[in-house]
Amino acid sequence: MMTIMKEGELVSVAPTTEPKVLELDPRWPGVERLDCYYFPQLKLEPPVVWKVMAGAALGRFFDRCVLQISEDQDVEVRYAHGRSEVMRGKPYISTVLLVHVSQKEPISQEKWVSYLPAIYEEFMRKYDPSQKKA
Repeated sequence: MMTIMKEGELVSVAPTTEPKVLELDPRWPGVERLDCYYFPQLKLEPPVVWKVMAGAALGRFFDRCVLQISEDQDVEVRYAHGRSEVMRGKPYISTVLLVHVSQKEPISQEKWVSYLPAIYEEFMRKYDPSQKKA
């Protein structure tokens, strides 16, 4: 299992998955490589559920969070996509895509947000749900 932490707070415990590495073209300036972690569904921890119900955005909990893959491997990831089921009375987020960004240069928050639709589209085009790897 992977633990997802944000600033010392437990956000979710996720099933183990291996990253799918996207081969990128230069359309995302500054990005060298993306390691994508895709989860069909994540269950949020109760304190986070209440904050989402109170209107907090998912990016608040998942952007720049840390995936604790093992005792000696932590990976900082950026939030790329997720659909909240919280307002439907379920403590889940579905179709969650978190990415570890290897970058050539600093990427501003505004620029990162502008990349998200294309990153998610690229991932979904290459994603094969029948594979064990994302």
